[in-house]
Amino acid sequence: MKFNLALLLSFILHLTLFGQADPQPHRCNSSEIHQQHYLSDAHYRDWYDQRQLDLNVIREASIQEAGSRLACSSPIIIPVAVHYEGVTTQTAACLEQLALSQIAVLNADFAAANADIANYCNDVDNSNLDPAALAANGACIQFCLADQNHPSGFGLNNGDYAITINQNYVGNGNNFPNFTFGVWAGYMNMFVTEGTGVLGYAPLFGNANGDGVVIEACVFGTTGNGCGGGIGPGSGCAGYPQYNLGRTTTHEVGHYLGLNHIWGDGNCTQDDGFGDTPTSGAEYYGCPAQGSNSCGTDDMYMNFMDYTDDACMYMFSEEQATTMYNTANSLWNTTSTKCSSTPSYPTAVLPSGCNPASNDAGIIAHVTPAPNSSVCATGNTVTPVVTLQNFGANTLTSVTISYQINGGTAVTFNWTGSLITGGTVDVTLPSFTEPAGVYTFDSSTSNPNGA
Repeated sequence: MKFNLALLLSFILHLTLFGQADPQPHRCNSSEIHQQHYLSDAHYRDWYDQRQLDLNVIREASIQEAGSRLACSSPIIIPVAVHYEGVTTQTAACLEQLALSQIAVLNADFAAANADIANYCNDVDNSNLDPAALAANGACIQFCLADQNHPSGFGLNNGDYAITINQNYVGNGNNFPNFTFGVWAGYMNMFVTEGTGVLGYAPLFGNANGDGVVIEACVFGTTGNGCGGGIGPGSGCAGYPQYNLGRTTTHEVGHYLGLNHIWGDGNCTQDDGFGDTPTSGAEYYGCPAQGSNSCGTDDMYMNFMDYTDDACMYMFSEEQATTMYNTANSLWNTTSTKCSSTPSYPTAVLPSGCNPASNDAGIIAHVTPAPNSSVCATGNTVTPVVTLQNFGANTLTSVTISYQINGGTAVTFNWTGSLITGGTVDVTLPSFTEPAGVYTFDSSTSNPNGA
């Protein structure tokens, strides 16, 4: 699937709108706001264009790496600060518990440890969705509500959670977000406020420079009925009880870490940039019927980056998860000093019962030439080595492996052997002469066991 850069240039904010009976609600004025700033503010335009170039590099690398990701042993830890706006009678203790409940949701969702991910096999059974698209070990990211080394001026001491109340960080209504405050750099900030007209919004590919995600107060966290007065689920989100599991924040954090909406904010001619998320014609609301489709293939409506009810979204794809990990690693690649303790990565809830294809194989890694490697000479002879994995239910005895240099004529190699289900083997392919300059090496498989 193609990555549509023009699409990204049309949106800086990705909005999760209040679910209406009308499946095509108005998107307020986010696109117009972005276009206004993009056309009139040279600094903003330069910043945005550079972030998109950075994101493109991360996406391309992530797609190449996705098939070879291993179980997470050392997650990226993202320190979080929560900023409540419009708080009147709510107690600080309740607001703290609400924030902690939201952190718990994020940690489960980003580790594929949420219990409802076990629905995946049933939901894709008898569909043409690929069971292997599920990021079964999550994104290798965890979140902590920061409690150390806070910025001065907020009355926060070591041991206190990074929570502020009524600091007026977010403008009223659905205006361009007024949340770039360098004093909160290093955190992923969550601005919880009322009256935005949307459930949430976030920049695509955040900076960790004081920016963050904006969440409508009545869909933040999961604790009971919230804290009253419109803060927390069930306490004032009249008519929207289906957004009560904290998944709005999961969705917006996905945007912050580089993910587009799964339908690409367009129709069947546009895409979200990931090959393991099928093209979809539009967003879904509610809980779609099994096998729902819009572009000739079944849609991944259960993905966190759609608009379905909280109870009906529960997974990221492998390429999405790898992109988020790489984005987080570019922003928080050192041990955080803002958390006194860091969460251990929870055990993923692996679905059982997905029926793999009888014969299925793929390349999960390029050993030689290594991704992003470089040499000082040209014209070298390179002997490629790739890692082959058997994804099928049958033992793999033969498969055709092909590779291309800069999209040129394919070189094929017929592998034979005996590879059990899930097994891997490094395969040496015919040599090629390395061209001058930057080049791409792409590989693929076909005809596993002659099928």
